[in-house]
Amino acid sequence: MSAFNKSVVEALGRYEVLSFDVFDTVLLRGNESERRRFWWIARETALQLARKGFLLSAEQLLRSRLDVQSAAYRALDAANPNGDVKLSDIHRLQADLLGLPVEAIPIFLDADMAAERRFVRPNAALADILPLARKAGKRVIAVSDTYYPEAVLRRLLAEILGQTPFDAVYASSDWNATKKSGELFARVLRAENVAPGAVLHWGDDRRADELMAASKGVCANWAPRPSHVRFRRKFDAAVWRAAHWDARWRLA
Repeated sequence: MSAFNKSVVEALGRYEVLSFDVFDTVLLRGNESERRRFWWIARETALQLARKGFLLSAEQLLRSRLDVQSAAYRALDAANPNGDVKLSDIHRLQADLLGLPVEAIPIFLDADMAAERRFVRPNAALADILPLARKAGKRVIAVSDTYYPEAVLRRLLAEILGQTPFDAVYASSDWNATKKSGELFARVLRAENVAPGAVLHWGDDRRADELMAASKGVCANWAPRPSHVRFRRKFDAAVWRAAHWDARWRLA
């Protein structure tokens, strides 16, 4: 039994609720940078839109995605720093910017989902443990800072894991509160109606999953991805930017 699995099994007897971050904890992203994933999404979206008679280049789609998403997060920081952006709002604004009708918006989500299926894999160390925890009578929940809503997260988990081994899924975009601010943990505790010390949370982000969980009294287990994964993503981002440099449009 791996050290990770052993820690989960040992936790079964000490905690009422086992909480897990989603991306890079339950679902593992590869070495691709975010820019490369967004570029793949843009090309997939362009193909799907073309089939519906909407002719837009992948470059136009990527530019609009980056512009809209950046503006949405800047507006959020000014209005509600503890909240999160909704992907549906990003897609709606992107369609407006490009002059597309509302009927085209589902294509954007389909492309995002296709990218997740392409670039994400299950965490093998957790795939067998999560169902065992539920069978042991523990509440098993997912808590994620993400622009995806709960329904989309559940769909992704089911498609990639082959099951959805969670009693509840908490998405920051639904609750308008984030782990990185600590507020999402406070709301999860109220929703679960459980004492903070009865919850153990796993996640890869030092601030969001360890420090802020601990600030709310939640027991935390920081499980970062290996340093070589983080390095390769940074390297991939640099390679991608170099290959797609445009003096009129800096993809930073």
